[in-house]
Amino acid sequence: MPEQQNPQDDGASAAAQQGAHAMREEWDKVGAAVRELSRDADELARGWLEANPYATLAVAAGVGYVLGGGLPHIVVRRALGLGSRMAIDMMLARAMTRGGSGPAGE
Repeated sequence: MPEQQNPQDDGASAAAQQGAHAMREEWDKVGAAVRELSRDADELARGWLEANPYATLAVAAGVGYVLGGGLPHIVVRRALGLGSRMAIDMMLARAMTRGGSGPAGE
């Protein structure tokens, strides 16, 4: 005896296909945005490299040295601590020179 299909199953299947199609379109949009962002980052990096070749080389060498384990952990920890304290001091100084106004200029 042939099994009868429920009309609701067909509707659910169509809805699932529509949802999958919509997800695919959105995923394609995300992929296009990522490719565009990648191209922009590449252009920016190349422009920086052409304008500042020695600074780029120095930054790359420094990052490679640190990532390669060239600095002891205590030095990195202290440098990050000092850098974060300096950044906080700078933000507080800016906030004080603005007269304590909020970010929206209240």
